[in-house]
Amino acid sequence: MQLNQHLGYIRRLLEHDKELARHLGFRVQPKNHGDKNRLLKFTEYLGPDKDTLILLNTHAGNWYHQPLQFWENTLAMGHDVSVDPQEQIYQAFLQSTHDHA
Repeated sequence: MQLNQHLGYIRRLLEHDKELARHLGFRVQPKNHGDKNRLLKFTEYLGPDKDTLILLNTHAGNWYHQPLQFWENTLAMGHDVSVDPQEQIYQAFLQSTHDHA
């Protein structure tokens, strides 16, 4: 039996046994669940914000010739570009999880 068939069986079982589903702590979604919403979000995307475009345009040449500089968040924290504090946190997370090897 294929994995998708197993998951479909488990999903149907959990739909009929609400008590079991409540105790498991996870859900099994149907195949392609959420595709419509993901496609809608993709088609409504208006592109990056102004600050991101400035950051990309400012450093594109450096990153093209020295790609590892992309992972150094000091460029994103420069005085010439205003970066949202949430973006700074995200950049620090990316840097801490990036495998440089």
